Amino acid sequence: MKVIGNLTKDAIIKAVVSEGQTFTQAVGTPVDVDTVATTNIKVAFDSSNNKVVVAYTDQGDTYEGNAVVGTVDPSDNSISFGTPVAFYSGETGNDYLGITFDSNSNKIVIVYSNVDESNDGYAVVGTVSGTSISFGTPVEWSPNNTTMLDCTFDSSNNKVVIVWKDQTNSDYGTAIVGTVSGTSISFGSAVVFNSNNTSYPQATFDTSNNKVVITYRNQSTTHGTAIVGTVSGTSISFGSATAWLTSAIDYQSITFDSTNNKVIVVGNSSGGYAAVGTVSGTSISFGSAVAFTAVSPGSAEYNDCAFDSNTGKVVIVYKQRTTDRPALIVGEVSGTSISFGTAITLQSETTNGNRGITFDSNAKKIVTVYKDSDDNRGEAVVFQTAGSVATGGTIANGSAVILNANGTVSSVGQSALTEAAGSIVQYEAGATHDQEIVYDSANDRVVIFYRDDGNSSYGTAVVGTVSGDSISFGTPVVFESANSDNIAAVFDSSNNKVVVGYRDTGNSNAGTAIVGTVSGTSISFGTAVVFESGNTNNSMGMSFDTSANKVVIAFRDNGDSNYGKAIVGTVSGTSISFGSPATFSSASTSYVDIAYDVANNKHVIGYVLTAGNAKVATVSGTSISFGSATEFESGATILTKVVNDPNINRVLIFYADGGDNDKGKATIGSVSGTSISFTGQSTFYSAAQVTRIGASFNTSINKVTISTKDNGGALNMFTSSVTTSAFTHGSAFAVDASITTGEVNNVHVSTADRTVLAFTDTADSQHGKSLVYTGPGDVTNLTTKNFVGFMDSAALDGTNGEILSSCAIARNQTSLTPGQTYFVSPTDGALSLTAGDPSVTAGTAISNTELIVKG
Repeated sequence: MKVIGNLTKDAIIKAVVSEGQTFTQAVGTPVDVDTVATTNIKVAFDSSNNKVVVAYTDQGDTYEGNAVVGTVDPSDNSISFGTPVAFYSGETGNDYLGITFDSNSNKIVIVYSNVDESNDGYAVVGTVSGTSISFGTPVEWSPNNTTMLDCTFDSSNNKVVIVWKDQTNSDYGTAIVGTVSGTSISFGSAVVFNSNNTSYPQATFDTSNNKVVITYRNQSTTHGTAIVGTVSGTSISFGSATAWLTSAIDYQSITFDSTNNKVIVVGNSSGGYAAVGTVSGTSISFGSAVAFTAVSPGSAEYNDCAFDSNTGKVVIVYKQRTTDRPALIVGEVSGTSISFGTAITLQSETTNGNRGITFDSNAKKIVTVYKDSDDNRGEAVVFQTAGSVATGGTIANGSAVILNANGTVSSVGQSALTEAAGSIVQYEAGATHDQEIVYDSANDRVVIFYRDDGNSSYGTAVVGTVSGDSISFGTPVVFESANSDNIAAVFDSSNNKVVVGYRDTGNSNAGTAIVGTVSGTSISFGTAVVFESGNTNNSMGMSFDTSANKVVIAFRDNGDSNYGKAIVGTVSGTSISFGSPATFSSASTSYVDIAYDVANNKHVIGYVLTAGNAKVATVSGTSISFGSATEFESGATILTKVVNDPNINRVLIFYADGGDNDKGKATIGSVSGTSISFTGQSTFYSAAQVTRIGASFNTSINKVTISTKDNGGALNMFTSSVTTSAFTHGSAFAVDASITTGEVNNVHVSTADRTVLAFTDTADSQHGKSLVYTGPGDVTNLTTKNFVGFMDSAALDGTNGEILSSCAIARNQTSLTPGQTYFVSPTDGALSLTAGDPSVTAGTAISNTELIVKG
C-alpha cells in the first residue's frame, strides 16, 4: 500500500493538481525616456545585460543622437531609465533611426543619417554597462543621401543588416551587411534589393530559415512588398519580391514569430493590415492580409510590431488616426492567417506617430516607445500580453503525472530555461592552470582538477556541489606533491571513481594516473601509477568505455618523437593498472582529445598534424586498435575538443581554425565500423580568435554547451543544437565582463539541468573560479524518482485528483500491445516503447487499454 496525500484505497492516491500558468493583460504607466523633446524613437532589447535600450533624436539639443538604458520591473510593469548618452553629438536625420542587438558580440548597433555630412549613412556600436551605455566611433556605411533606415541582426551569420532608401541612387531600396568587432563595425558593399523608388523598408531575421526578410512599399506599384535576403560573408543576395498587399500602403513594420516560424508584416492602407508570410528557400508567400482595425478607413498609421515569445503572440503598436492616440493590439497566428483581439489605448494624450517596440525576454514583457505630442517627449510603456504557458490548467484522464516537492501533482512536460550565469565562486585563492572538470554522477558532485601554482604547482582537486544556479566547494586536496600539468580526467561509472591523468614533472615528466574517491565534499586518492615513462607534454584526453568498463588515455609521447598514443586502464578499488601503449599517429602530434561513442561502442580521437585529424579506436581487453585517419579540417588547426552527442549518435569536434584567423569551428563525425566521416562544418564564433575551448553535452536540453576564451580574454558561452548533418549555433553569451579568462573547461550536471565552468581569472591574479551556467532550451520535469502514475479521470488545477499509482491497473490507455513494457516520454508524458532521458518505466501492458503501473 502506498501512502501519498489522502489515501483512499490500495494503489490509488489523492493529490492536489498543480497545472497551468495564466498571464493577465496589463499596461504599465507611461514613463519619459528623456526630459527634452524627442523624435525618431526606436527600441531594442539587450539580452546579455537584460536591459532595454532606446535610441532617439534629441530635439532639445540640436537634434543630436541619444540613447538611454531602461530596466523593466516585471512585478508592477514599470520601467526606469539611466542617464541619456549621446551616440552622435552632431545632427541626426529627421527621418528614422534603426537599432538592433548583436547577440554574438553582445553589443547594441544604432544606424542613422548624418545631417552634418549630407545625410550619409552612419552606424555606431554601443556597450551596455549597468544602467548606462558607451559608444565607439561612428562608422560610415553609405556616402549617399540615406533615409527611412532600419536594421536587424542575422544570428546565423553574426551580421548586422541595414536597409534604407538611397536618395542619391534613384531612391532605390538598398541593403548592406555589417560585422561588429569590439566597439566598431565594418561593412561590405551595398546591394540594391529594389530597383525602383522604395519607401518604408523594414527588416527582420527568420531564425528558422536563417534568412533576412524585408518589407517595403514599391513606389512603382504602391503595394506592400517583401523580399528574402541571404547573407554570405559580408554580402547579401535576394530572391524575387512578393506583394503581400495589392493596394497602396504606407508605414510598414515586420517581425518573426518563432513559435510558428512565420514572418509577420504590418502596414497602413485605408486601415491597419497584417499578413503572415512563409519563407521557403529564397522566396516568401503570404496568406490573406487581415485588417486589425475595425473603425473608419485610415485609422492606423506609424506602426511597429514585435513577437512575445512567452505567450506566442504578435503585438502591434500604432497611432489611431481617428484619435491620434497610441494603441496596442495583439495578434495570434494560425497557419497562414492571423486573428486579433481588441485594441488597447495606451494613454489619453496624442502621439505624432514616432514609435518602436521590443520584447524583454528576461522580464517577459513588451516594451513600446512613442512620441507624446503634448510635450514632445519620448514615452515608454510596459505591456503584459495575456496568455497561458502550460496545458490550460487541466490534467487529462490517463495522463502520466509527477509528484512535486510540495505534494501536488503535475503532468509530465517540458519548460523553457532562460540563458543565465550564476554568481562567480572562487575555489582556489592561488594561481591555477590546466583545469579539468568532471561530473561524478554517483555522488552528484563535480570535481575540478588543476595545477596549484600557489602551492608549488602541485596537482590538486576540489569537490563542488551544485544547488540551483550556485556552487559551493569543499577543501582542496593534493593528489600529486610535485609540479603537475597537462591534466585530463574522467568518471568511471562502473566503479564510481574519478580518474585523473597528468604529467608528473617531479618524476621525469612521466605520464601518470591516479584514482579518486568522492565522499561528501571531499576526495581521497589511491596510489599514483605511471602509464608512460616518457615525457607526455602538450596534450592529453581521457574517456570511459561503458561497455568494457575501461578508462582510455590518449596522449602525445614527447619521449618517442611526439607520436600520438593511447592506452587502456582498468580501475580496481582505489588503484588502476594499464595495458601497453599503442600508437595511433606516427608523426608529431598535438592537441589530443578523445570521447566515447556510446552507440557504436567506439572511441574517437581528435588530434592535429598541422591539419585536424580523427581516428576511431576499439578497446579489446586491455588493448586498443585504430582505424584509418580522416581529416576534419584541411587547414592549420589547434585546440581539438571531442564530445559525444548521444541524442543523434554522433561525435562532435570543436576546434580553432588556424587557417581562418583562429575562428571557433565545429564538425559532425559519423562512426561506421572503424572509420569516421565528417559533415556540417560550421563557425560558432568569429568575433575574435579562440584560444581555449571547453565543451560538454547537455542531456537536459539535448544541446552542446561550449565555453571559449578569445584572444582578448573574454569568456563566452555558446549553446548549439545539432542534427546528423548540421549545427544551429546560438549567439555568444558573455558570462561576466569583469573576467579576463586564462583557461576554461565545463561539464554538464544532469540533476541540476546546469553546466559548471572552471576557469582561471587572469584579472584576479589567476585565481581558480567557477560558476553555474544555464543553457537556453526545453527541459523536462520528469526524473527517475518523481513519476507516480496516471490520472484516473481529468482534474482541474487546484482540485483534488485521483491517481492510479504503483501496482494499480490503469484501464484508461489506448493502442497498447499486451506484454510490452512501456516508458514515460520526458517530452509530454506519452507512453513509448523506447526509453527516454531520463529512463522511466511506466509499466507493462496486459491488454490494448490496460497497463499495470510499475511498482
